[in-house]
Amino acid sequence: MVAHREKADGRVTLLLFFAINHPSLHKGRPANPPENGTLMSLGDIRNLDYTVLLCTKLQETKAFYRDVMGFTLVRDGERWVEFQVGAAVLALKLRGPGLAWDDGPLPAGSAALQLAFRVAPRLLDGCHDTLKAKGVEILSPPRDIPAYHHRALFFRDPEGNVVELYAEV
Repeated sequence: MVAHREKADGRVTLLLFFAINHPSLHKGRPANPPENGTLMSLGDIRNLDYTVLLCTKLQETKAFYRDVMGFTLVRDGERWVEFQVGAAVLALKLRGPGLAWDDGPLPAGSAALQLAFRVAPRLLDGCHDTLKAKGVEILSPPRDIPAYHHRALFFRDPEGNVVELYAEV
């Protein structure tokens, strides 16, 4: 949030307010900062805002998440692509030198990560049918996973990452 104060001499002071998710800012919690004087610690992190997939096939992977998964494309650059997925962002970055690192190649045949997207239970079988109709190779069709109270299906994106669609049952 931005606010301003105008002084008698006409100068304006801008006040910037940032929302952080510190426990002391929650209703019913004490307003005092922790004893060590910090305003926030790593243990106060409450949200995963975005996930970055490192890609060698950026255009193919962009087409997959846009055309097959139906995610909304919000940024489309030569080396960086972003999709809005609910409250989070799924970003694709071309593999190679980054801001502070060079991620190098991924060994052939290995997945860098597994993404899991929750869907309503009534939609899971329809998602499976849609993926098959779009030519996606299914690793595991919808099945119950009682230990997690999930029904899930698994497949890979063009980069070889495992993608899970699951419903809580």
